[in-house]
Amino acid sequence: MRIIILTTESSDEMRQRGKEAGALGWMTKPFKEQDLRDLMNTVFSG
Repeated sequence: MRIIILTTESSDEMRQRGKEAGALGWMTKPFKEQDLRDLMNTVFSG
């Protein structure tokens, strides 16, 4: 399973915890739709 975290959290500590939990992508809200599409393409193509 590939996990992308969409959150309002932007601290390095939270990003590290997400990575340790298996997240392959991280995006902080608010974000642009195209940025999310790009991240999804990167995560799900690999």
